[in-house]
Amino acid sequence: MAHIHLPDGIIPLEWVVVWFALTAALLVLGVYIIGRKGTSQRQIILLALLTGLIFVIMQIPIPSPLGGTHFSFTPLAGILVGPWFGAILVFLLNVFCAAVGHGGVTVIGANTVVLFVEVSLAYALYRVLQRYIKRRDIPAGIATFTALVTSTIVAVGIITLSGGFQSFQTAFIEFMRNPLIPVPHFLPHELEPLEELLLGELYEQFFGPIVQINIYYAFFRALTASANSFAAFLAAMLPVNTVIGAVEAVITGIIVETLGRVRPDILGGQVMVEENVYE
Repeated sequence: MAHIHLPDGIIPLEWVVVWFALTAALLVLGVYIIGRKGTSQRQIILLALLTGLIFVIMQIPIPSPLGGTHFSFTPLAGILVGPWFGAILVFLLNVFCAAVGHGGVTVIGANTVVLFVEVSLAYALYRVLQRYIKRRDIPAGIATFTALVTSTIVAVGIITLSGGFQSFQTAFIEFMRNPLIPVPHFLPHELEPLEELLLGELYEQFFGPIVQINIYYAFFRALTASANSFAAFLAAMLPVNTVIGAVEAVITGIIVETLGRVRPDILGGQVMVEENVYE
């Protein structure tokens, strides 16, 4: 639900590398843990079925004031297959989505991080709540809603951070050009470097503290502008995603409760080893 739909060319290349590197680390760790525990044909089939089903569900748009959103059901996947199979699932899911233009190729890494928050947090919360609540639907619903709201905050943070450094630099330069305390100059603007060179220590002694105050002021204003950007973006996304998250939480709770009655073996949440083992 908190899927980032930005096209290619929006997120700076250095941040694309950062999110892909983090995704690679998650996948390597996931494959290592799964390899240590062993896996089964049933788990692989369930992973494939969930990947295909969630991919189809994510292509169904839900109208919203922001232009459209969609259900995710990655928290359900986390509850069913656990966080590390979930990491593989959300990576494949984002590759397929990018292939049909549902988000750019360069945001596959960022989207994998966002959706991994959903699968891992939903899995962890569900397992913890199950210790205190005997029903399955309530823990599943709470875990799903919490995971989806949290992933929305993470997605906004990733978008703000990825494009925020350049915006921060622009804002900082702008505030430096309009300082809190103007520094007097005796020569034209074009000759200011020469003025500082000629006055040397004298200029630094008299005006250095003022320059430092202006730097702190510009830094604070630029930081505030970045925080305001994050808050504004979050305020635009969170209300819609909260409503969709509540609906998805109810549906997920019903699905988990039903599976618990008819197929409780599927709700193990761990890698289940059977006769046909792949190591």
